[in-house]
Amino acid sequence: MTKFKNWLNEKLLEVDKKDIDMLCEPLIPYSDVITELINKGIKDGDILKTEVSKTLEKANLSSIPFILEIFGSGDLVSENAKSAHIINPIEIQVWNYVEHNAYIPTLNKIQLGLVKPHVNVLFNFHNLASNDYIRFRNEFSIKRIRSTIRHELTHWIDDSLNNLHISKLVDRVSNMKGSEGAKMFLQGKDIVNLTDREINAIVNQLDQLKKDLGRGIWNQLTWDDLETLIGSAYSKHFSPEIGKEFRKKLKKRMAREKILGKNMR
Repeated sequence: MTKFKNWLNEKLLEVDKKDIDMLCEPLIPYSDVITELINKGIKDGDILKTEVSKTLEKANLSSIPFILEIFGSGDLVSENAKSAHIINPIEIQVWNYVEHNAYIPTLNKIQLGLVKPHVNVLFNFHNLASNDYIRFRNEFSIKRIRSTIRHELTHWIDDSLNNLHISKLVDRVSNMKGSEGAKMFLQGKDIVNLTDREINAIVNQLDQLKKDLGRGIWNQLTWDDLETLIGSAYSKHFSPEIGKEFRKKLKKRMAREKILGKNMR
């Protein structure tokens, strides 16, 4: 019965394009400046470090993190978001950069921004292997930012419309000692990416990417292409066994939602 209930809760949670546009807009100038730098293809390490420093200063990314804009969940126009707001209103903070994008139920907020560890890699991106370079470049693309926004909104909407199951889990884990809390947070899985809640957010993230790319381009992509586009936190960074399990679980869910591209099977 529990598995059946979980299956019912896993679905695409539509988010209006206007909401994605609104939350992405403050980050567009930052994305543009860094993408321009990366596309210069600077190979000399000393010149690169100078250029990166200039770029970060220009984009206010060399200083301490600061908030670009704050939205309330009541500002969102998506029907799912309106329903979630009634149950679980939150603040949505868009920063110049963050340690990680996240829905943080204990603070009733979502934090969004460029990811600081990725910004730090800028000083040495000329040393990255070809595939890693492309994947790294995509971390700063507008499409990547938009799909990340959809990912975090999905966590919040999923939590709000399904008995606050994420909030309750985080609350229980915070009161546990040692490894017990970590085990409960992973819900019997080896890594968080294998949990149902994370697969759900990733599938919604991929649905956003599909919308932004268009059906034609989407159906041309291979699975490797997809992982290059979506960023650094996917199966190539897992052990072979976990990567295989992750791909199998994600492809099955994508097929169910009819977003598995023709060349991704």
